Amino acid sequence: MLITNSDDKETEMTAIETFTPMVLNQIGITVLCFLALGIGVQVSSRLKRIRRRWGYLKVAPRYAFAYLGRRLQSN
Repeated sequence: MLITNSDDKETEMTAIETFTPMVLNQIGITVLCFLALGIGVQVSSRLKRIRRRWGYLKVAPRYAFAYLGRRLQSN
């Protein structure tokens, strides 16, 4: 890739200037993927424990509203 300076001199971009943004982008994507994978594993293990203890997992709105009401009153 050629870049023209204000002096009308053509210079080539070095390999560092070209690949650094791509490498940093790849590192960022990899870190985010590992973070999402870790969160998914934690949620999965927690759901397994709930199912093992209670046999099923059900979210009913009446229980959720009652729980939220008690939590808000305690604060």
